[in-house]
Amino acid sequence: MTLLIQRVLNASVQTGDQKASIEKGLLVLVSFHSLDTFETLAKLAKKVAKMRIFDDANGKLNLNVNDVKGQVLLVPNFTLEGDALAGHRPSFSQAKAFDDAENDFHLLYDLLKKECPTFKGFFGAPMTIRSTQEGPVNLIVRSH
Repeated sequence: MTLLIQRVLNASVQTGDQKASIEKGLLVLVSFHSLDTFETLAKLAKKVAKMRIFDDANGKLNLNVNDVKGQVLLVPNFTLEGDALAGHRPSFSQAKAFDDAENDFHLLYDLLKKECPTFKGFFGAPMTIRSTQEGPVNLIVRSH
């Protein structure tokens, strides 16, 4: 699994007439690796919720999304699993198969929603994503 975690003042995702949005919190783009397991999903759901990437009163990164009463917008992003080191076209050979990745996306959403207020994007659909980053604070977390 690859997570691109962005601290945002707001974020939204839209496909057709369906839309999800958050105010202050985290925009989390996620892809799934063929070796990801339930344990991987559970571990990274807790990591997102507990990651201390918001400023405390002293300007230190000591607060998590719950501490700042923030929200998470979880967005599927298959291309994060691409390997672009060789050649000019990324390889997606290590990405999880579509149906399995879709199941993992919904499972990750359910796990994350138990940890903090969470909304989700639309699996398998073209989306327009808008965000206003804060910091900027961007982190990449990989399971493999």
